[in-house]
Amino acid sequence: MEFEIQKGLRAGQSCESIGQSLVQSSIMGKTNQGTVNAIGFFLSQTGQYPLLFDFVSQLAKEKKPIPWGATTMALAYLSEKIPTSYMDLIMEGANEQDELAQILPLKNLEGFSDKFLLERKKYLTHLREEYDKHKKSILDKISYFKSQRMIDEESKAIAEFAVVFPSSDEIKDLREDFERRKAEHLIASMNEQAEKKTPLRRPRPQPVPVEIQQWVTALVKVCQQKAKNDPQSAIDLAMMFYFFELYNEALAVISMAPPSHAVNWLRLELKVLAGRYVEAMEEARNLEQLYATDPESTFAATYARAQCLWELGQNSLAISLLQGIVSIRPYFRSAYSLLKQWTEENP
Repeated sequence: MEFEIQKGLRAGQSCESIGQSLVQSSIMGKTNQGTVNAIGFFLSQTGQYPLLFDFVSQLAKEKKPIPWGATTMALAYLSEKIPTSYMDLIMEGANEQDELAQILPLKNLEGFSDKFLLERKKYLTHLREEYDKHKKSILDKISYFKSQRMIDEESKAIAEFAVVFPSSDEIKDLREDFERRKAEHLIASMNEQAEKKTPLRRPRPQPVPVEIQQWVTALVKVCQQKAKNDPQSAIDLAMMFYFFELYNEALAVISMAPPSHAVNWLRLELKVLAGRYVEAMEEARNLEQLYATDPESTFAATYARAQCLWELGQNSLAISLLQGIVSIRPYFRSAYSLLKQWTEENP
């Protein structure tokens, strides 16, 4: 029906001409509730009230479905008050055709009939219950995927939640929690693919030849300029240097990125990889304070501090920090493995 209306409008027909054509075809041929509802609302929205009431009259004579919603809207618009007896008859007719849902959403009809007001309250209560039920269903699905560590499925469920409930206060928390755990999952996956035995001393990045360093320096400047114009690109540009093991250069670029959970943790990792352990320890302390209410983030920052202390030769203190983590989070696998290795090498 919508296609027919759009087709007529594109052809330059007037709304009145389109309305007449739609009414005639509906009366002469077979029709259904959806079709008459669409025609009724078109006539109502375009102000063709006489034609709408004539349409309703002909439908009633032919014992065909009636557009109750559009009819009631038109009556409410044309009359300051619809008599209670009229409203009750409209409701009775709509109920017989299972079309009460067409008129119950109309708030401006509440004052015309106590019966309508009562039915509308029931209708709104039902909508609220269905809303809460649907919301709980998606949240339960998200919770299940989270418990099963089904990252892709959880991501899709959160996206579905955001589409269905865009104004919910829970969206932000769901996304932030998911992004944090996704990052941890990716890091854990990378660690599992790496060598089982972590070197006690991180290998220093090999010095870059002078002729290449000149090119790298120029590239850093280009990337910084791009990040200045588009701060959101800074993290991707920094990752490029990260994969080339140019950690100081990556730090120079990531400094242009707007603060975020991912940026904060990447900056900490880069400082550790670049051998800037004192700076990394200060960064870790800042993150511990920033995410003080998140135990997992606190442990991750403490783990980074332990690595820095070990690299700085403070072996006993580094081991002590890892022992503290493992005693509270025994499933923190990377901490457990590193502690086992350190204690074996530092009896």
